[in-house]
Amino acid sequence: MKPTPCAGSQTTLSTGPSNPLFAPKTCPAELTPTIDFGDNLLFDTANSSSEAVSGEVDRPFAAKHKYLIFSLLSHSRRGNNLGTLQPDQQSTPCMVGQENTEMLDKTPVNGSQIADVQNSEDTRQIAINKVGIKDISHPMRIRDRSEGEQHTIANFNMYVNLPHNFKGTHMSRFVEILNSHETEITVESFKDMLAEMTERLEAESGHIEMNFPFFIKKTAPISGVKSLLDYNVTLIGEIHGGTPIIEIKVVVPVTSLCPCSKKISDRGAHNQRSHVTVQARTKGFIWIEEIIDMVEKQASCELYGLLKRPDEKFVTETAYDNPKFVEDMVRDIAVQFNQEERISAYVIESENFESIHNHSAYALIERDKETDPV
Repeated sequence: MKPTPCAGSQTTLSTGPSNPLFAPKTCPAELTPTIDFGDNLLFDTANSSSEAVSGEVDRPFAAKHKYLIFSLLSHSRRGNNLGTLQPDQQSTPCMVGQENTEMLDKTPVNGSQIADVQNSEDTRQIAINKVGIKDISHPMRIRDRSEGEQHTIANFNMYVNLPHNFKGTHMSRFVEILNSHETEITVESFKDMLAEMTERLEAESGHIEMNFPFFIKKTAPISGVKSLLDYNVTLIGEIHGGTPIIEIKVVVPVTSLCPCSKKISDRGAHNQRSHVTVQARTKGFIWIEEIIDMVEKQASCELYGLLKRPDEKFVTETAYDNPKFVEDMVRDIAVQFNQEERISAYVIESENFESIHNHSAYALIERDKETDPV
């Protein structure tokens, strides 16, 4: 845009909020619109006293003349002392539409005036496998087999790959993606969010982990009292070349009783709480409760949030009648997963927090049915 001088003008720039705009009184009348600064104060640029006036913004004027007008209001709000133009500067003609570089540095008109450091070139020739944000919480809802759905808070880790020639990624876009899904995220929208993340950040691959507590209402075996038991669930999404892979990870607490202890003891056997962690890649829809059921049925006994004395007697005797080594636990669960056609790959871990040792017993089995069909 070619600047338009206002001939014969000598303008001073005053400090304070009383004069957020400056314009010479000698400018033509058509250059004196009423400007809205967004804080309900309208200032007449031709009024040298800069008193507040009422009226609507003259938007047709701006569209017609395309003059660039800069506001100093933000500076006055921060208490910046901009001073006044010196006598030798006051003889400079007012250039309507002329950019003030110093002012743009302090108060950019739009984002294009701010340097995009992340997009600058990096010369180290080293790509980054994962870069992004960790440990950010967001509300979500999850489908529930018995109650319809339940609301919870999920903790997110979100990453993309970064090519060797870029200095950094745009961290704010991860948060924008989370918040763009209204106020809640469902499991169904998880795959869409994964694709959106790689597209928005122009990445070849992406990774999202969504961890949340999941509750099941359980009924005690004898008394029938009901209580909630919590399970730790994680949805893990990977996308490469536009192809998403979704896996579900569940930590299932159970009871295990040692077969050796039962065999060699005249009375009782040592038993303990165990954590069975399963991570499954599915080909079709499967309830979280279904995965939990398959794990709990292979334990010495399942856990309950609330038990009465008759219930406690029952679970103690059930565990005693069904002893399991940590090796038995992962093998029996693997048998169930091998028979489930909706599960295409899995990792099964079991950790027994031994009651007679200061260490845990541990076992792991993993299999990809597509690459290992036997």
